[in-house]
Amino acid sequence: MTVADEPPIGGERYIQRVEWTGRPKPKHAREYVRWSHIVHSHLANHWGLRIMQAVQVSPTLWECWAYAPEEAPKLLEKISSP
Repeated sequence: MTVADEPPIGGERYIQRVEWTGRPKPKHAREYVRWSHIVHSHLANHWGLRIMQAVQVSPTLWECWAYAPEEAPKLLEKISSP
């Protein structure tokens, strides 16, 4: 994952690029989410901003997470699609 050096302004994207190596499998989803919590929590603390991320954890399930400075990641919603 490549992120911007500066905090996003006015809704800009801060994630500039995501590149997977190999072929991620469903069993890797939870580990990716765990790693993502570390990255997004660090950015929220570093920038002093609240950040939200939606991550696809299975072919039919998305999780929306919130990150705020000095707070634990918070699961906002799970969204299922047919």
